[in-house]
Amino acid sequence: MKAPRIRLLFTVLILLLVHGLAFALDAAEEQKINALIQIVRSLREEKFIRNGQAYDTDKAVRLISYKYNKEKPSLTTAIEFIEKCAAKSNTTGMPYQIKFPDGKVQNSEDFLKAKLGELERNGTHP
Repeated sequence: MKAPRIRLLFTVLILLLVHGLAFALDAAEEQKINALIQIVRSLREEKFIRNGQAYDTDKAVRLISYKYNKEKPSLTTAIEFIEKCAAKSNTTGMPYQIKFPDGKVQNSEDFLKAKLGELERNGTHP
């Protein structure tokens, strides 16, 4: 009677392990995410707009990093990181934006997806 229980327990543990691995970020995706965060960190003259309020990019990095750490267990790609952590306010649903020194405003999702595309094409990281 104990053997079937042990076998069942072992099977459940294996399934949980495989399920957990299926949702884990691989090293390449994590490296892309870290590169995207570094790109935001490097924006010195730009402003990060959240819910209509402008902030410096240091605050943006703190917010995005906080959301990333919260969402990390469920993320599998850098695109998911952008969409879940760096695209919009969870409170209002308003898109995050970046205001450039020339006055141009761009949604952070579009900006980061373009930067991700550059990283993937060039195979480089900042």
